[in-house]
Amino acid sequence: MLFKTDFIKAAFSRRPRKTPCLPPLGVDISASAVHTLQLNADGTHILGWNEAPIAEGAVVSGRIIQATPVTTALRTACTPEHGHFSRSARIALPTQALLRQPLTLPDDLSPRDADLLALDAAAQLLRQPREAVYYEYFRDEGQDSSTLLAVRRDNIDERTRVLGEAGLVCATVDIEHYALLAGLATQIEDLENRSFCMTIAVLDLSGTALQILVLRENMLYQAGQLLVSLDQASIVAGVERLVQQYRMTYLSIDIERLIVEGMPEMIAQLTEAIGVESIAADPFMGLTPPPHGLPSADGWARACGLARRAVPC
Repeated sequence: MLFKTDFIKAAFSRRPRKTPCLPPLGVDISASAVHTLQLNADGTHILGWNEAPIAEGAVVSGRIIQATPVTTALRTACTPEHGHFSRSARIALPTQALLRQPLTLPDDLSPRDADLLALDAAAQLLRQPREAVYYEYFRDEGQDSSTLLAVRRDNIDERTRVLGEAGLVCATVDIEHYALLAGLATQIEDLENRSFCMTIAVLDLSGTALQILVLRENMLYQAGQLLVSLDQASIVAGVERLVQQYRMTYLSIDIERLIVEGMPEMIAQLTEAIGVESIAADPFMGLTPPPHGLPSADGWARACGLARRAVPC
């Protein structure tokens, strides 16, 4: 196995260089901008943040197509203009880049043979040679089976390469929807405390990728789609399709609150379209801001989540 980690906490880990006191920097690379956010050692204070636009077409559907504009944006966003930054970074892969499937491992297999079996399964799942994949597997709690997680090596390598060119070291490669949920964890917990067993959905628009995550107790429902157009009518229609798909799957558990990331100007329209109270994402809730203040909260959930997940437990 290439990496052995607790996947839910950290998807694919790399050994960071030692950095004094500071946890890794949260670095979110989207289709339009790079956002960077630095927390203190216990994850309660924001020490610094920065952002820089990315040239159109440089990142498409989560893939880095043109490295130079991304590296340029990273260098700008990683300049500590608004606070102190670590040179070690935590980044995320697009959720759609990760594939998963059940994996059955015989009990009498040695660890080495289990790793080889998982590697072969990952290569078959991705339709790539062994050397072109990264993978992880873990045993499902209370089950005889395991879950295999696989991603193409170039999806990770292209991100670590541009980080290196910008003078950063990749500490951990995470997954976007885990980062998104971590960035909104305080807001979600606040809503849950107001109403027992509230079903909360997080709606995220990043570039042309629209995704919905629905949380209720231990359940996590995730679905997404790519939008052809980003006009408001197309976005609303896409949201209606995703919500309808969820409602057809869980007939008796409807969404009670919608947290909207990436499109705060559409809160009223979305509330009317799907009949669910919608509110803007607030990833800075519960964090102490730096002396120089904070940017608008819109678009910062993933960077904030990556910074939160970089803080040691």
